[in-house]
Amino acid sequence: MRQILMMIIVASGVLMASPRLMANSEATSNLVDQLNEDGTVRGEPLAKAYRVLFDAYLEITPPPQPVGRSFNQGNIWPGMSGWDEVARWASANKAMVDAIIKASERTFIALPYGVDQVPPSYVESGLCVNIVINDGQPIVDFRYFEALDTISALATAEIYRRFETGDIDGALDLLNAKLFVLRMFCDRQFMQEKTHTFELLTESLSNARDMYWTYMDRISAEQFREISLRQLPYLRPDRARLLIPEADRLVAEAVLEEVFDTETGDPIPDRFVDVFSRMQSNGEPLTRLGAAARWRSIAGRHASHLASKERLELIYDDWWRRWRIRNRQLAELESTQFDDANPMRYAAVLISVENIQELFDIRNRLRVAVYGTAISAGLCGFHRRFGEYPNDQSTSAQRLYGSEITRQIDKDPYNYLEKVDVLGPFHYRKLDKKTLLVVRGDRLWLEAGEGLLYSMGPDEQDDRGEEHAELGDDADIIIWPPIKALLRKNGFMN
Repeated sequence: MRQILMMIIVASGVLMASPRLMANSEATSNLVDQLNEDGTVRGEPLAKAYRVLFDAYLEITPPPQPVGRSFNQGNIWPGMSGWDEVARWASANKAMVDAIIKASERTFIALPYGVDQVPPSYVESGLCVNIVINDGQPIVDFRYFEALDTISALATAEIYRRFETGDIDGALDLLNAKLFVLRMFCDRQFMQEKTHTFELLTESLSNARDMYWTYMDRISAEQFREISLRQLPYLRPDRARLLIPEADRLVAEAVLEEVFDTETGDPIPDRFVDVFSRMQSNGEPLTRLGAAARWRSIAGRHASHLASKERLELIYDDWWRRWRIRNRQLAELESTQFDDANPMRYAAVLISVENIQELFDIRNRLRVAVYGTAISAGLCGFHRRFGEYPNDQSTSAQRLYGSEITRQIDKDPYNYLEKVDVLGPFHYRKLDKKTLLVVRGDRLWLEAGEGLLYSMGPDEQDDRGEEHAELGDDADIIIWPPIKALLRKNGFMN
């Protein structure tokens, strides 16, 4: 049973598998109609941002090198090899840059789901989401990710270019617009969309802190105040505004409709074998024979259609509760409805949905990035006014709250105060001596007088900001000074 459960969980990722465009079907049409009824897709044309962005993208010139692992928004900066060519690419695409700013004034991205919902030119350029239910097999391909990554890379290059040329207002306007556009993408409905855009926005906020550090003497105290009090807080990554993905549930329901007898509610053995063995093998025909035997056995013991739908609802109701709960430790200690589901009786449900638990920590990382970047801007504004950082946390509270930041954003999602059931503040102190910081095993030294701002991180332990945690590590998350700037200063990052 344990082996079957592990097989199902591993296979659950196949929902987002194939890049093929396929003919429509009634099941596909029904699913696409449901997805496009969501409030993040419906609305007045003037509220939608996707046409502004993607019309401009159709005219974008090719980047100096393909956007990917070695060239992306995370490693573009004026000190990189080939910067002059990157800067020329950025300055040559003013229409795309203007479109980002214009799109930031809209309400939703509102890109509809389905290739027949967008112009043919969008489909040809990959500016779409391909969704097909083909004989029970779900295919969901987010083809627009490549375009979004390219737009983010271009914007990053142009922001740095403007800072370098002294256009501080233009750089900040584009930076804030880019952050808001990415935040709108975070409201998309699928798990994979949220994962991708949460990480894009988190990386963009890391870049923002690097820019604050690098160009602090060119950004005024008033501009930092505008950022910390009125720009970044409106990204709102909190529990009530950044919701869990629901579209994966709709896909799972569509799959279940294809494999059960509509009259009896019992599994159709041949459909079970055909649909789920293909999902499990994920394009590897040689593994399908063993999978077929397993799924034929499972079909004879599986729960009914109604019971399967009820289990699916329980799983999502449970995730919703955990998503909004303040006590993260309680949410992790209790077993989930997904974990508790019988791997044989509800195998069709488990293979048809992705376990979104990993998204919880990605979301908390984003919350740290948004709130921490706002506080960082407040610290920079304080430094610009007084020539130094605040002395300690109590002084920070007295002289930053209301003046440079709002008290509401100083909430570390990893600092849960159980006795009063609230989130405690981020940790901050002004260093009174040269201090060692370990990042990815590299030893960095922070000068006396530096302001150190950090989150306690996923282990929820205060380690005094002595080591920076990468994703999944047990250490504090250093917010200020920015890790990128420190690694570049010390020669550990190109």
